[in-house]
Amino acid sequence: MKTMRKQIKGLFVTTTQVIKFALSTGQIVADREIIDQRLEICRSCEFLFGSKCIHCGCNMPIKVGLIAADCPVGKWSTPISDDRNHI
Repeated sequence: MKTMRKQIKGLFVTTTQVIKFALSTGQIVADREIIDQRLEICRSCEFLFGSKCIHCGCNMPIKVGLIAADCPVGKWSTPISDDRNHI
């Protein structure tokens, strides 16, 4: 049950980030280069099970395409904020 709550919270946080960024800029989808870099990182991650991250519960082929999304364990981040690490 604790894992499910954690996954729901992660989904809510990601959704909120994406909506806020989309409303302010109109951009939702990341560039192909960013998507490919994120997928490469995810493929070597211990939390990836099939196409799903067992840490945040997200479907990674979808999440990596969202410009404002970031990895819940800090392996990659959104390239849109100066206060976060860039890919």
